[in-house]
Amino acid sequence: SLGATRVRILGVDASSKKIAWSIINEGVLESYGEIFLSEVGGNHRLAATRRKLEDGLHIFGKIDYIAFEKAVRVRSAATVIVLAEMFGVVKSVLMDLGAPMVEMEPLVWQSAIGNPNITGVKKREWLAAHPQFKTKSQIQRGIREYRKQLTLDYVEKVTGVKMSNDDLGDATAIGLVGYQKMK
Repeated sequence: SLGATRVRILGVDASSKKIAWSIINEGVLESYGEIFLSEVGGNHRLAATRRKLEDGLHIFGKIDYIAFEKAVRVRSAATVIVLAEMFGVVKSVLMDLGAPMVEMEPLVWQSAIGNPNITGVKKREWLAAHPQFKTKSQIQRGIREYRKQLTLDYVEKVTGVKMSNDDLGDATAIGLVGYQKMK
């Protein structure tokens, strides 16, 4: 426990195209945004991402902890390689903030906000309430969109801010869960 120490958490949801971030200061959403990454391919993209992040690092100010969403269960080998390279660049630059980084698996932070994976009876109930989804891929997409909305609803309830997209919602939820874990 950090006791009376003030805590600023940087919540990060990174992908190969952008980094969504939030700053949670003492449990309150202070700021949030997105950093769009270069469209240049290959190693040039990694260098461009590093430079862009280094140039913008000052916007975060003093950070006590970084809560970073861990990538899990990526189906495509090519996607795994791209994400691993991009995450390596992003994490290495963020470490220049001098704050410890805690990686959170998606299901861990999602469960912490009351949005666990839908299985068993809950999945059957959801399917009964949504008969428009017929195929396996339609069902997976429908459940994914439903859970994204649950996260956005949680963030709006806790912060009073209606996020414009699910990446910002995820980054904020990650920051809020990170705050709860770090305080």
